[in-house]
Amino acid sequence: MPRSFFLFAALAISAVSFSNAGGASSAAPLTPYTAFSWAAPWLGKSPHLSPMIWLSDRQEPGIIARQLAALPPGRRVLFIWHAQNQIWGDHDDAVPATAADVAAGTVPAKTTFQSPWLDHGSAAVAAWFGPWLDGVKKSGTAVDFLVTDAEVDLSMWAILPPQVHAIAADPRFGEIAAKYDLRDISAVGKLDHWDVCSAWNTAMASTIAGYFRAAYYAPLKSRFSDAGYTEYADGILPRALAGRCRDVNGWPNWSMGPMFGTHQSPPIYGQVRQLAYPGRNDGTNPDFAKDPLATLAWETSSMRALPLGSSYPIIPWFCPRSWKGDAAGSAALGGTPYWNELVYHSMLAGGCVDCLFWDPKAPPADVMAMNDVLADLQTQTSNSKTLKPLSTDAIPFNATSIVSGVQCEDGHRLFRITVMPGATSATVTLPGETNPRTIAIPIGQVGVWLKVS
Repeated sequence: MPRSFFLFAALAISAVSFSNAGGASSAAPLTPYTAFSWAAPWLGKSPHLSPMIWLSDRQEPGIIARQLAALPPGRRVLFIWHAQNQIWGDHDDAVPATAADVAAGTVPAKTTFQSPWLDHGSAAVAAWFGPWLDGVKKSGTAVDFLVTDAEVDLSMWAILPPQVHAIAADPRFGEIAAKYDLRDISAVGKLDHWDVCSAWNTAMASTIAGYFRAAYYAPLKSRFSDAGYTEYADGILPRALAGRCRDVNGWPNWSMGPMFGTHQSPPIYGQVRQLAYPGRNDGTNPDFAKDPLATLAWETSSMRALPLGSSYPIIPWFCPRSWKGDAAGSAALGGTPYWNELVYHSMLAGGCVDCLFWDPKAPPADVMAMNDVLADLQTQTSNSKTLKPLSTDAIPFNATSIVSGVQCEDGHRLFRITVMPGATSATVTLPGETNPRTIAIPIGQVGVWLKVS
């Protein structure tokens, strides 16, 4: 984490099937206006942050149970980092290189590759995780929510042609090929055939998602029926909406269900890579480094698309306020007031009341910034437990102002209006209205709240 591209999980082609494929989550709600944190937050000063309890190396359930029991119901969140260490790489799940690649000298004889079919690895994890959860339950506590951060995939970004050939040669691939119309396997990896590349990426993520669901969510739900589960970057997005969810390099991605678990969890970090290239965004080709609203428009539009694709709830990942990207990209909003605006608009766009906080090295100021934006959001929404998004349109990347709104439980509509640096007003038309309003922006601020009864 952070990932090099925004990849959703999609329809699982496996022997395991589950209900609730297209509907909303049945999980019990988490404590609203809480950021569940990768690292332990400064609990004495940040009531809106709560630590995720790490499970690593298959620790004894009693140890984890004591940590979970110290948290109130609605905050007992279990975190498994790099779950592929448990499910990924079982030798019995590998597929052999094709005879043609061996004969051509492309790969050595007896070469095998990781496949998307994780029957053995998934079964092994389920056989461990179920009894492990029994131990937690016997300790008198519960798991409210599970977060995994496996980030494993067999997308065209991650593998080479011999592995593509090996997977495609497996008899099980026929069903996948028919489902996703994957006929020209030779085009996988060729960016001028993005329709084939994206279909391959979706198909691989789909199959893998089904096995993770069987390994983690099925045992969890059978022990704690109201528990939720999400995997990093999991979500649902129909192909028709793919252009609304371009990744950091500007490629449109699509996905289907079922999910890894119950919640979608897009990473909203504001990091841009090749998205800035001409032809990789919406055609406006903004200067992302100089125009903060370009990044805000991109991330907010992506979030707005998710409620249109399914009714699954969303719990997004956010980075620390001071994070300015990694070696492969830049996050121009880092360290600026627009990070706050990114959180506000994303939460409103997705109807979110909770989030996940990637804060492994966040200084106290960043921790407090996350705490404060959630405290502000709670106040502005009058502590609504649910938020109904009102803004669903795509936002041009060259927008000079951005408006996102929700319907709150007490009936009032809440809007966040954000402008370019130095602007002192914005003329906007709110969703459901026909007449524009001119909103004053106080000097020194980049955004304001507007409540409408």
